[in-house]
Amino acid sequence: MAGEGLRFAVLGPIRAWRGGDELDLGTPLQRSILAMLLLREGRAVTPTEMIDAVWGEDAPPRALGALRTYVSRLRTVLEPDRSPRSRPELLTSVGKGYALRTSALDLTLFERGVQEAESMRKAGRPAEAADSLRAALALWEGEPLAGAVGPYAEHQRDRLIECRISAIEQLMDLDLELGRHASVVSELIALTADHPLRERLRAQLMLAYYRCGRQGDALAVFTDTRDALIEELGIEPGPELAALHQKILSADPGLAVDEPVAEEQESVHDLPRPAQLPAAVNDFTGRRELVARLRTMLSTQTDSVPVATICGIGGVGKTALAVHVAHACDDLFPDGQLYADLRGFTDEATAPESTLGAFLRALGIPLTSSPRGCPSGPPSTARCWPTGASWCCSTTRATPGRSASCCLARPGARRWSPAG
Repeated sequence: MAGEGLRFAVLGPIRAWRGGDELDLGTPLQRSILAMLLLREGRAVTPTEMIDAVWGEDAPPRALGALRTYVSRLRTVLEPDRSPRSRPELLTSVGKGYALRTSALDLTLFERGVQEAESMRKAGRPAEAADSLRAALALWEGEPLAGAVGPYAEHQRDRLIECRISAIEQLMDLDLELGRHASVVSELIALTADHPLRERLRAQLMLAYYRCGRQGDALAVFTDTRDALIEELGIEPGPELAALHQKILSADPGLAVDEPVAEEQESVHDLPRPAQLPAAVNDFTGRRELVARLRTMLSTQTDSVPVATICGIGGVGKTALAVHVAHACDDLFPDGQLYADLRGFTDEATAPESTLGAFLRALGIPLTSSPRGCPSGPPSTARCWPTGASWCCSTTRATPGRSASCCLARPGARRWSPAG
């Protein structure tokens, strides 16, 4: 058959292959005509429609003759072995118009993948739905219809871009549902930068930040979104985004990811690996003896959870030392780092249970799985990071009886130990 081994792509530059060989599709105008025929999915297109689609109001006087020339060249490219006297089998004449008979189009595969993902989601199979969407999105190779010109290509380009973003939003929802909040943060940061007015993407980033224990970053996203909407459109955020903002402010338990019921518990290696440490001080000097002692303390293999506490008057560099040592020890404890400022020098110190809940979310542990009996009280400032199988905490200038009093073992160690 004439179309055997022939396939086309529009989710990026307009391209065509026969087997493994790419075909030369000619000039931008010729590619634009091919793109329109492909997107019509075998339906006939009249010459008038093609001329309006490709040239618009700038059509030359002899546009019809030029169109027929481009169609003839495309027929030669698509069916190089066809005799001049035989009728075309692929790019056929239908009445006074033309139609392209092919189903080997990347857009068709993309749309099929999105539809299958929706069916899987409705059937309660979110992991399979996410895989289907991810495979569909992998078909994209840049800006759709690249190389095509004219009003029709511009309109279809916008439509296809919207389809892609919508599929990405669906994938982000599924990943968040599956507890993959830590892995989607970086992607959502890039997406919201490219599409700053899409509230759904902004909401997903807020939720991902919150579940990673980064409540401040989640609230900052809302502030940035509100400023952008007011400046660009003169409107306030929609009700869904505003409601999410209020839930984050109140630490609504409903924002926590649901614990899987039918699936086995994830292994430690499948859990998120948060990286919340502030940047290390580049010109950190001195404290060599303290750094060595702390590293030895944290790297020594014992049956108990290693805990290091750094004390001293304000301004002597306790935080800088703690962060420096944490970065120096990250090779010993690859499961991630957590950081919390309990705001002990403000009138609104963070309660220990709030910080503990944020840490659990960052580690992908449902709040319903957390132990009870953790003391509460307004602590001062604590710097915390999980180190392999344990966490280390240091508190400075804590009010007597109100210091942070819980230290959590890394998921998998199943040990809960006090850190005075």
